[in-house]
Amino acid sequence: GRGWNGKNFAWRGELVRKDGKITVGVCARDKKAQSKHMSSILTRFDHKRFEIVFFGDNCILNEHVENWPICDVLIAFYSIGFPLEKAEEYVLLRKPYSVNNLKMQRDIQDRRKIYSILKANKISVPKHIFVSRDS
Repeated sequence: GRGWNGKNFAWRGELVRKDGKITVGVCARDKKAQSKHMSSILTRFDHKRFEIVFFGDNCILNEHVENWPICDVLIAFYSIGFPLEKAEEYVLLRKPYSVNNLKMQRDIQDRRKIYSILKANKISVPKHIFVSRDS
């Protein structure tokens, strides 16, 4: 599949662009995509080797995933109002190398799952109780 070989950023698989640049799609709400933290992450990419494409609010909220930009690598960040289901659908459709785990972004929205994941990895958690209002 797609991805780096772990040593020198050599790409495995066919690239979207024909000039050899790796297309990195930033799939996040505009506020998050344009934040100081995101800028800090993106400035680390060598722009001779990578092209950064922002999907933007209009695209992710209003367009069908078939019309979203095609990318080799996807960086997707959940925030309030982010269509996580559409992002997951996009990954299934286009199969980019996904930098972050979209399923895990769903899991971390539920404190019970977070504590369960921490405990399963032998990470101590404070004393707590849960009130379940699921049913």
